[in-house]
Amino acid sequence: MLSSLRVRSGAAAVAVAGAALALVATATPASAGSNGQQIRFQDRSGHAYSVKVSGYNQDNEWVDNCWNIAPGSTNTLGGWWWKYDVNVQSYNSYNCTSSQRRWWDTVSVPRESSQDTYLVVGY
Repeated sequence: MLSSLRVRSGAAAVAVAGAALALVATATPASAGSNGQQIRFQDRSGHAYSVKVSGYNQDNEWVDNCWNIAPGSTNTLGGWWWKYDVNVQSYNSYNCTSSQRRWWDTVSVPRESSQDTYLVVGY
């Protein structure tokens, strides 16, 4: 009986490990420099507290996100990879909640680059 339990638990462990490997193999990782770039936003006004970016990610999905930033500095908007035409907006408040944008522009982020980031200068 004990050896039968060991075989079954061993088979279950192999099945769980196989499922975990399949999940890792199917996830699409961001490829720095070869399938999109992270955006670095430079606030020239000194009054932008958040930045919203909308555009295509490394999986060709239209997505958007908001980052709180340090006003008057250059901030890497990490964890997200962008390519092609991307909309960038800055706000006078945190969490992109202000009813009025400070600044906005559409920038063309190259899919491939020797850099890992793409600089956007805004206000």
